[in-house]
This record gives sequence, structure tokens and C-alpha cells, in this order.
Amino acid sequence: MPVATITRLVFSTFYITDVSWRLFACPARAGRTQQQQGTDDMIDLNTLNGEAPSADIEEFGPGDTVTVNLRIIEGDRQRIQAFQGNVISGRYNPNHIPAPTDTFLVRRLSYGIGVERTIPYWSPNLESVKVTRHGAVRRSRLYYLRGRTGKRARIKEKRRPAVSGK
Repeated sequence: MPVATITRLVFSTFYITDVSWRLFACPARAGRTQQQQGTDDMIDLNTLNGEAPSADIEEFGPGDTVTVNLRIIEGDRQRIQAFQGNVISGRYNPNHIPAPTDTFLVRRLSYGIGVERTIPYWSPNLESVKVTRHGAVRRSRLYYLRGRTGKRARIKEKRRPAVSGK
């Protein structure tokens, strides 16, 4: 495995060649082969057997406001933490099982600062996903919301047909 070659240093910006950023950012992985690198952070495909994720996940899509309950482990204690925000990318349909590497991205504003969280469907720390509101959007990835705040960042609610009481 070649050692990272730093070609130039300009205003503390590194231009790295011959080695990926992942290897450079994590020196512990540098001496391991490609096959060994994936073993500690991958899901065993044999254990999935076409099952749906074990978490309680409702059907959602981009633009929906969801509440994601995540299991937080602090030392020997664990608790459930809710993260509520808009789905920027990703969708979940119970009829189509997501791939082991699939994720969805949830964004919220916290004290005027945008906070985004990438959540894997198959994470053991994912407790549940509840849809609070369905949004009416015409794109599958809402990255344009990153540059907007306040009223410009609002997503209209999807209009549902009224159910007749017959």
C-alpha cells in the first residue's frame, strides 16, 4: 500500500494523491487489506435473508417530516433520543426491502443552524421512524433546502383526498 504523498500545502489545505481520504483519515486502516477493512463495519448479508429492518418504520418519502427515535448508548446506560426533521433524501416502502447499505437523510434547524443526520435503515440503534406530516415535493433529493431558512425552507403539506363516510 503506498504511503500518502502530499504534493502541496497551501493555506493548510492538503492535496493527497495515491491514497483515498478514508485511509488518510483513519491511519489504523492503512495497513489492512481491502477485504479486512470492510469486516468491522459491514452488515452480514447472510443474516438478513430478505427480512425487513427490525425497527418500526412507517412508509415515508422526501419532504415528509419524521420523528426518528434512536438508541443512544452512554457507558453502561442507554436511552432513546428523538430527532425530528424533514427527509432530504431516501424513502421507505415496506413492499421493497432496502439494501444493507441504504440510508436516509433527515435535516432539521436547531437554533438557526442546520443539523443533518444520515441514518442507515439496518442500524441496530434505530428504534422507530414515525411520520408526523407528509410533504408535497417534486424532487427526490431536497438539497436546495440547505441554503434556505425561515419561510423559504417550508414544505407544503400533501393534500389527501377526503374519505367519504358512506
